[in-house]
Amino acid sequence: MGSTVTTRQMITAFESSQGPRYIAWTKDYEKNVFPHVPTWSCRAIGRFEDVLDRIFRDLSSCENGMLQGPLGWITPEEHLADWYEAFRQPRLQPECTVSVTFWPTSEKYAEVCNALRAIRREDLLSAEGAPLGIGLSLYLESDEISALFGLGGVFPAWRALDANWARMAEGYEVEETLARNIVLQTPDPRTLPELQVRKLDGEMALYSFEGAPYISARGGWASDVIPELLSEHLMKSELQAPGFLKVALPVYRAIVRDAVPADVDTTILTVARPPADQVWATENALKLYRATIDQQAQTLPDRFTTTLLKVFRHDAVNELHWLDPIYVSWAVDQQKQAA
Repeated sequence: MGSTVTTRQMITAFESSQGPRYIAWTKDYEKNVFPHVPTWSCRAIGRFEDVLDRIFRDLSSCENGMLQGPLGWITPEEHLADWYEAFRQPRLQPECTVSVTFWPTSEKYAEVCNALRAIRREDLLSAEGAPLGIGLSLYLESDEISALFGLGGVFPAWRALDANWARMAEGYEVEETLARNIVLQTPDPRTLPELQVRKLDGEMALYSFEGAPYISARGGWASDVIPELLSEHLMKSELQAPGFLKVALPVYRAIVRDAVPADVDTTILTVARPPADQVWATENALKLYRATIDQQAQTLPDRFTTTLLKVFRHDAVNELHWLDPIYVSWAVDQQKQAA
């Protein structure tokens, strides 16, 4: 899978009947698709907070290289800084009609109907079994558009507005009345939420954030820790204090880079048996059980406990890596902590 390259970011804005609304656009191309022709794509639409939320969800892709700039890798804090600058200089988004048609056989038909009922727009629904054709004014029905294409909506934002609207907005002057002057703060690094990391081998790692129990990032690797923090924990801090990530991420990267190994004798993992329908997770848990406890086992107990020492002694690192982390709990360096 190749990376997406973003060559430009743009915010367009308009004053809707429900208040200011913002649209995030990126001009992208796929790195492994030739020729490289950057094309505008609508990334998010809605209230300022909702659009910023959607932008934050892309930041972890910068950390792992799946989202890059025209000169190569970019950090999440660099990418976010470009978005903040775009919010300071929004272009006016012209009024338009967002038109969509859904057939009863569509997988999304029921979701669309439920979304419209949730915002009390049953008047837009068709007779039962009839196609659903909707035309929504961007300025007058922005909440309806957000329900369908905004954060948590039924469809991605690019289904609502195509690249032509971005090209049109490019030629407009900055709409200063809708600009967001995002003032960056500089938190004291000593007050950052605590991150602890323990390496399991050269590349795998566990982490604990704000004193929570140690867990494995979903990918299992040390390089997955920062992307997972971005996805799960850090957005709230950045919303409360813009500029938080610019200070926090270099500190957290250093913690991951310099993490000490977990003690193999006193680091224990307990694996709960996955539900029967989770075949892949069950097979991987059984492989680790056989490797470290019972080579002849055909089934898993409700839960089992083993040590990191046994994992290494029986050359079961691959089995450990493929465990689904939601079924694993860790007790790290227990004797050392007790001492």
